[in-house]
Amino acid sequence: MRRILVCLLCLIIGSVATTWAEGRRHVLAVVPILVDQGSVIEHPQKDQVLELLRFNSQGREEYLAERLRKGGRFFDVRLAQGDPGTLFDSLVSGSQLQGGETEERRLYRFAPAGVQQVSETVVAERVLVLILHGEKALQERWDRNRVSYLTTRYNTVFASAFLLDTSGQVLWQYKTDPIRDFLPLQYPNFDDAHYNKSNQVPLVFLKVEGLERYLLEKETSFFNRPSNTPKIYKDWMDDLTAKLQAAMPK
Repeated sequence: MRRILVCLLCLIIGSVATTWAEGRRHVLAVVPILVDQGSVIEHPQKDQVLELLRFNSQGREEYLAERLRKGGRFFDVRLAQGDPGTLFDSLVSGSQLQGGETEERRLYRFAPAGVQQVSETVVAERVLVLILHGEKALQERWDRNRVSYLTTRYNTVFASAFLLDTSGQVLWQYKTDPIRDFLPLQYPNFDDAHYNKSNQVPLVFLKVEGLERYLLEKETSFFNRPSNTPKIYKDWMDDLTAKLQAAMPK
């Protein structure tokens, strides 16, 4: 009788452990933020813009990893190490635009060998790749007084994310909203059109100094705790966390 009770207890414990493990079965590796230097960035100071993105993105993935750990959808969340430029070359094998003009998305392809190396090094079954890339996107932008607007294709930096298995297959893609970009590179100069009495509103590239202020701006809300993570990265990663957790089993 005692042996039967012990066996039953072992079965119950094993069942509970299996259920718990299945609900949180994957270890996730979060790769440092990659910058696609071959993407569409038409800024006259492109090299400086790329360096600005690379420098200010260093270590920002730590905030995302912490958010995902608290979300409880993964057994563990670990940070992959490595130079972002080298990682991009080893992980990304190509890309293409998909969808119509208003729903255009860039889908990256990933090299199985590079993804497998990251997963083996970190000991993870899933790899999350974060990429900043420039595109020409159809967007609507208003003037400061919300009186006039211009809908056209603006040069913009978007933030994408891809959840991969160990073979490099894309299991889930973060869908960035074409209207909600990561970093605007251009704005419509309504004052120029007004003072020159023209119907043609010129597009102007933001100064590198202005782009840097965007990347360093901190959240100012009274209701939020101060964070070392700039608002632009925090907004992206909060949205990414919510969408990824919604796509994962509880």
